[in-house]
Amino acid sequence: MEDDGDMRMKEKLVKLISKWHDKRVLVVGDLTADIYLDGHIARISREAPVLVLEPTEEKTLLGAAANVIHNGAVLGARIFAGGIIGEDSAGEQLVSEMCKFGVNTEFIVKTPLEHTISKQRIMAWDHAVVRQHIVRIDRVPKNGFPKNEAFELAKMITKIIPNMDVVILSDYGNGTLNNSSACTIIDECNKYRIPSFVDSRYAITNYSNISYIKQNESELAAFAGVEEFAEKEDLIVAGEKLRVQLNAKAALISLGTEGVMVIQEKVVDHIPVRDKSEIYDVNGAGDTLTMVAALAISAGANIVDAAKIANYAAGVVVRKMGTATLTVEELRTVIEQFE
Repeated sequence: MEDDGDMRMKEKLVKLISKWHDKRVLVVGDLTADIYLDGHIARISREAPVLVLEPTEEKTLLGAAANVIHNGAVLGARIFAGGIIGEDSAGEQLVSEMCKFGVNTEFIVKTPLEHTISKQRIMAWDHAVVRQHIVRIDRVPKNGFPKNEAFELAKMITKIIPNMDVVILSDYGNGTLNNSSACTIIDECNKYRIPSFVDSRYAITNYSNISYIKQNESELAAFAGVEEFAEKEDLIVAGEKLRVQLNAKAALISLGTEGVMVIQEKVVDHIPVRDKSEIYDVNGAGDTLTMVAALAISAGANIVDAAKIANYAAGVVVRKMGTATLTVEELRTVIEQFE
């Protein structure tokens, strides 16, 4: 039986979800085309012991920072995309897919000097064989995008930051964001008191003065210089060290099946997963966590309540195959069921 406190918390979280509709969210980062090429197995090649495929379908999905964008758009926010793409078919398809969800793509810089970041997966199948991933082809700028494109992106972005409700920097290490552009964007956010989030895979220390940090356990371990944390207390110490070093308000550390930890000055909150059954695929769950936490903050939540809502959201998408999103209705249902 629920007590009054549980009921009030449930109502509070559900009310916060309703408040983020049409919030203006800027997402800047590595816009990635996840390309899937399906092929029917025709035969084994005479030239080498490899499969010969007959292409049956090709589709482009939104990956990396574009997946963060996809999550926000499906949840009803007004999303503005900032990033760099090449003048190629992958870039065109990426922008086309974002436009389908009403994303503003005006602030995406096009460069003829590099390919759009893409990950092409070749999938093989036959009537007697389950569809399988046989090879992946990545196109990523080896040294990041040209500095003039990164500068142009940051210059464009600063013009719209005062009109945003929250800003997310999604750095997958593919070169869209560098230390200079990150500092420019963060400084502009702080100037106008716009809350900012960062999720960075390899370069989290580039984001000084960010409002909120999101890291998973392995990324935080890399920051701490260890393979993994021997004790929970070690993780907390590392999280607080990172928070202080970046002068952030709080750090959100995703712990997989153990939920989320929120580390603030002198306060640590562990938010466990309420339902650990049927976890199919954790790919992209961190993107969902980041977007939902940012949306909740934009709606007036404190960081702990934001993390609670985001934790529920991540719990929904890990029950779906592949990089997935969720709807407001799905999120509201799971909160009402488990909170």
